[in-house]
Amino acid sequence: MPGGWSSGSTGPARRTLRRAVLTVNATGFAVYLFWLASRGRRLFFDPEGAIQLLPCLAFLFVFVCLASDGGGGGG
Repeated sequence: MPGGWSSGSTGPARRTLRRAVLTVNATGFAVYLFWLASRGRRLFFDPEGAIQLLPCLAFLFVFVCLASDGGGGGG
């Protein structure tokens, strides 16, 4: 589909959407890390520490998806 989302085009609407998603994701990641750090617990020494770090994977997944070119070419 020429000019569609999967064609790798970087139109102004797509760039604006990527920038908005990146901003929201970065802000959410920073707020979550600040919340973890401000709790006053030693995260890596608690038994639940690894479980509390699991939501970071979702933020990192979004960063990786945004860093890829989004071409969607399979073949």
